[in-house]
Amino acid sequence: MLYTSIDKDGAIAEVHYHLSKQPVFSSSNVKISRIRVKADRTLSIPDTETLAQLGVETDAFKNANYSRTKEIGAAARFLDFFGLLVPSARWDCSNLALILDRKQEEDVLIVEETNDLNWPEWQRSLP
Repeated sequence: MLYTSIDKDGAIAEVHYHLSKQPVFSSSNVKISRIRVKADRTLSIPDTETLAQLGVETDAFKNANYSRTKEIGAAARFLDFFGLLVPSARWDCSNLALILDRKQEEDVLIVEETNDLNWPEWQRSLP
């Protein structure tokens, strides 16, 4: 799986969340990339209400309990989806999880730009 976000800040918020769970927040360089994706075979789960209908406890989801979402991802892989468009647990946006071993010739995945992430600058930009 390649976990991406539709919104740059959504991707950064996800990385920040996971790094902040470590005993020491890593100050090492983090890179953020903008990619171009074409994934016609994408399962869209538009909101947390839909996740709940699929058996995901939304409070647990926001606290990184991904047991049920992993089962949904496994089902999507079995059904030959290349992508899953799902709500972000950390930001008001959607995330796109790509199932890389399901990529076919017509699918597109191109890294268009990569930059260093400046944590203090990002944190100052938050509302």
